This record gives sequence, C-alpha cells and structure tokens, in this order.
Amino acid sequence: MKYLTIPKAQQEKLLIGRKELISSLRSAQNEIMNLQRQVDNSKTDSLTGLWRVDAGKDFLYETIREAARENRDLAVLYIDLDNFHYIDNTIGHIEADKILNKFGSILLSEVRPGDIAVRYGGDEFFVIVKSEVRGRGGVAANALWSRLKSRIGEATEGVANGEIRLGASSGVSSFFKDVPVELAEQAQRIRTKEGIEDWAEEVGMLMLETADLNMLVHKTASKANRDSNGA
Repeated sequence: MKYLTIPKAQQEKLLIGRKELISSLRSAQNEIMNLQRQVDNSKTDSLTGLWRVDAGKDFLYETIREAARENRDLAVLYIDLDNFHYIDNTIGHIEADKILNKFGSILLSEVRPGDIAVRYGGDEFFVIVKSEVRGRGGVAANALWSRLKSRIGEATEGVANGEIRLGASSGVSSFFKDVPVELAEQAQRIRTKEGIEDWAEEVGMLMLETADLNMLVHKTASKANRDSNGA
C-alpha cells in the first residue's frame, strides 16, 4: 500500500496556513468578546451596576411577549428611596453616590437569576420579576421586597459616620392581576411583529405606571403612620 508523501516545502506552507487560520480565529473571537463587552457596558449604569432604563424597558417588553405567548406571569417591583434628595443635599453628592452604589450591590445580590434590576433614574429603581405560574408574579416580587427591606440599612454603613438613616417605598404590579383582560387578550389576535411590539410596550408602560402608583400609595401611608406616631 502506497502512502502519499507531501513535499517538505508544501508541508511548511500548510503549517503556516494553519497557524494563520488559528490566529485569525483567535482575533475574531477576541473581537466578538470586545463587542459583547461593549454591548454589556451600554446596558449597565456605571454607578450602581444595574441595567440602564432603556435596556431595562426593552427587556420588560420582551418578557411581556414571552408571558403572553407561554401563559406565564411576571411582575414589576418599583422602588423609591425615601427622602434621598434631602440626604443628597445634606451629605453631598459623593457620599450620596456611595449609598446608591451600595444599594445597587444589595439589589443585585438579592435578584434571582433571570430577573433584571434596573435604575430608572436618580433614586428610583424597578425589577422585572418572572414567574412560571400565572398569578405568582406578584408573590415573587413581594418576596424580593421583603428581603431587600431587611437590608436597606446596609446601604448607609460607613457613610457620613453612620448618621444617615435610609428608607424605601415599593409598589408592585403583575401581568396577571393588573393588566385588564381585554388588553392582555389582544396579543392572541395580533398577527404582525410590529403590532405585538406596540402591544407589549403599551402593557409594559401600564405595568410601570401601576407599580409607581402603588409605590406612592405605600410612601404616603408610611409617612402618615410616622406622623401619627410623632416620628
């Protein structure tokens, strides 16, 4: 049986070609990784490490489309830090930013994999909480809030000699509970990609507004309770 013998010069060319191919593949891989990092950085708020609001809203709309398509639930947990503008004016922006940074870290540590925490702006945040079961989105969001509420004080540790007390108010809205049935069921009748995207945006804004309103009710009730107790 005869074996094909490749001339040495041709072997060297093949070896060089292989090295060049490997180098090109590595360069392409590095470029892809760099592009991915740029995309990730464009989504992330530099101070808190949370998602930026535009990217967060896009994720919310995508999650709403999934919920309608797969008969799942989701909820929005809206969070506002109480009296943060007063704290900012009292201790200065640098120290106040430390509080926001620490709160962002706490929020990230408590959010489940697959859920997304977003800095809405200033001292307001929202979390997109997914649920595999209809009617359980709000339960999962309230469970997250219970965990966060017990850790709010950690955000001011080591800031302004520990003299600042931070509070927060929250509100929840869920796809199953707070989106009117006639609006939710529209998704089944829409036949175009553009139509379903517009529908998801309408639902998403309704959920954000409802969670925000519920947060304001919570904040007002908490303030009235403090005032009545002379706090």
